Amino acid sequence: MSEEKSNEKVLIIQNSNHKNGPRLTMADYGRSVKHFKWWIIGISLACGLVGYLGSHFILNPSREKMTTNIEYSLALNSDENGKPVTYLDGTSYKYSDIISEDNIRGVLAQKDENGNAIWHYDYGSLMNKNAFSIAPKQYSVTTGEDTTTLVDSDTQFIITTTPAAFGGADNARNFLRALVKYEINRASNAIGSYSFDYYLPSTQGTFQTMEFSTMVDQLSNQYKYLSSAYGKMMTKFSGSFVVDGRKISDYYREFTANYTESQFASLSGRLLNDKLVNISSTAEANDKVKEYANLKASYEKDFKEILSSLTTNRALLASLTSIAQPTENIAEQINNLTASIESLQKKKQKMIFELENIGYSVTETETEITVKELPFEDENHNPINTDTYLYKLKNHDEEWIASCVKFKTDLCVLFSSLDNDTDSASKIYRTAYQTGNYNTIIVSEANMGTLTGHISNMIVAGIGLVGGYLATSFIFAEIYINKPKKDELETAE
Repeated sequence: MSEEKSNEKVLIIQNSNHKNGPRLTMADYGRSVKHFKWWIIGISLACGLVGYLGSHFILNPSREKMTTNIEYSLALNSDENGKPVTYLDGTSYKYSDIISEDNIRGVLAQKDENGNAIWHYDYGSLMNKNAFSIAPKQYSVTTGEDTTTLVDSDTQFIITTTPAAFGGADNARNFLRALVKYEINRASNAIGSYSFDYYLPSTQGTFQTMEFSTMVDQLSNQYKYLSSAYGKMMTKFSGSFVVDGRKISDYYREFTANYTESQFASLSGRLLNDKLVNISSTAEANDKVKEYANLKASYEKDFKEILSSLTTNRALLASLTSIAQPTENIAEQINNLTASIESLQKKKQKMIFELENIGYSVTETETEITVKELPFEDENHNPINTDTYLYKLKNHDEEWIASCVKFKTDLCVLFSSLDNDTDSASKIYRTAYQTGNYNTIIVSEANMGTLTGHISNMIVAGIGLVGGYLATSFIFAEIYINKPKKDELETAE
């Protein structure tokens, strides 16, 4: 037992951090760096390369977003509140159209002059990588003394692009430029066939078949519409904007010189005072009387249906409104019934007005509406109700028929004039939009997109390089200063 113990060797290893162990000095650190310099340089460069590649292929693709502020300056039709609703050819307008599937596929299908594909992306892949998204730009509106509300813009939007879907920011910008150009061309094509004939029918033949009151209304409305259109053109492009060698303001002055407000008021006055009807002969006068009689019979039938519906709806409404605690479904039924009753009332009143305007008397109760032709004589055979359309038609003379024919001729001449001016204004509008930069999408960023979330690959590489150097140099320094002690212990063994 004692011999075995005498042959045993005891190995004691001291930690370098121990107070009795070797300590790292600057001199030792310098010698170690010099001794292991190629190892340190190689590992540091490898760390820098890993940092660069990791930033380029992993870190940045997951972080980068590119935002682009755009503003539509395209030819669009608007609703009564000024909100864009369609392109000028009637195509539905949506602000997201610029990144729609049709547009993206249209750009992807583009080819160069040699017939080769310009873009080498797959639509499905782009969508899976959330290549594009769009949202209205918001701005603050003061709604009270200290209250502001964020409101979506109708023409300004923010497109967010994922550069990773295109293999980089530059490719993403180029594709977005192509999308913008594609949408501009789409709008340009839409305006190519646009016309201001908002109120006028397409042909004079159609116009001539209408009631005189409708013809006068259409002419008056078209004049007002064209006058307003010129005003909008001069606001949009400026009055000094030149189209085919002339300023828009010159075209407008020429237009206004041909018409006056009183001209259209005079037409309404002649129609009302003389009770003119769109006829040109005795036979047509008799046909018109029959037409009015048929209209009377048709309206009498409609009145019965309307009154029946009103009675039913009012009874149902009364039963529903008497419920002490109505449910949400009942409240909805009440609203629908109220709206239906209002609609039926408006329809009934419009029909009554039309009949009374022709020359019928209308007597109304809750259960019945009676329509009768106004008498032309009283008990003493004195003429009465002679200022109605029915009286004029049934007691017409050559002079009155001639007045009707003359009135129609005047309306047709005015139609031709307004129709020509409508074509002229439409052409001016189309040309102005297709000239210069007006039919476009304005992009705020000079380089088409502001990149966010990007970290410089070189900075990450530098951090990897420096980190790698510091880590490896201190590791090798520890190895360096502990190496003599290790050698000594191995020799002792």
